[in-house]
Amino acid sequence: MPAVLRPWTAPLTLVLLGCPPPSGDDSDSPPDTGPPPDGLTAEPALHLADGPGDLDLSAEGMLLIVTRWGGSVLSWDPASGAQDEIQHAIQDLDGVFRAADDRLWAACSDGQVEGRVGWLDRNDLVEITDRADDGTLMRGVEDVALAPDGTLVAVDDVLEGLFLTEPASGATAFVPLAIANPQGLLFQEGALVVAGSDGIWEVTLPGGAVTRLDPRGGRGLALWGDTLLASNAEDGIFAVGGAAAGTGGIAGPDDLLALGDVLYISDSVGLDLYAMDLSGWEP
Repeated sequence: MPAVLRPWTAPLTLVLLGCPPPSGDDSDSPPDTGPPPDGLTAEPALHLADGPGDLDLSAEGMLLIVTRWGGSVLSWDPASGAQDEIQHAIQDLDGVFRAADDRLWAACSDGQVEGRVGWLDRNDLVEITDRADDGTLMRGVEDVALAPDGTLVAVDDVLEGLFLTEPASGATAFVPLAIANPQGLLFQEGALVVAGSDGIWEVTLPGGAVTRLDPRGGRGLALWGDTLLASNAEDGIFAVGGAAAGTGGIAGPDDLLALGDVLYISDSVGLDLYAMDLSGWEP
């Protein structure tokens, strides 16, 4: 059965906290779910000269695609093939998150030394902050999401922690995590999930305590109905706590977005965005 997450209802207090020990299932073996099913393949859906990166969904149901090397955001209609560049050449753009008011929150980082978060406007990042209130500089902010209370949450894979920012004031706390190379994050029914190279984890805010949901490492995360999906190069696409669907022939399965029964997958190695039909698959 896919993992069931506990909703996060605790208020968020921005304070510097230590790194709590991990809890939950610390097994080094993935669930015994058998081999991936036959015939579950992925097909190239869109070729991008700058490669596909982070994915989100617009209010109109269009895919929002960050170009991996170009720093642009494309709006793409899978049905008609129509596409439009809505943000152009933003330096070091890594991850985006579309809020309910259509504001496009973003994380930008050179991957090693400098990072910053804010929102996108007219081909530029309106920066909120590049550091925590204690002076901890952002270095490898990869992805962002809004918590249920409106706090901007950014994951930093270089510092292996989270930056929690109050958008109105810019007040920011850094929370270290006991997770190796955290990259993808999302909220499922109010619970924060983070993908790292040592597993898929539920993270309790604001303290940062972690519980491992699946020992398989992950890069991208997506919700397919009530099923939490993750990606990595070895297992391909897999349900957290459940079966693997395989790589579908993709060299580097990375960022994910489910639209109906079709899962869109960014290839971190090649230049194509792939589509995998999940209809009939029982994770």
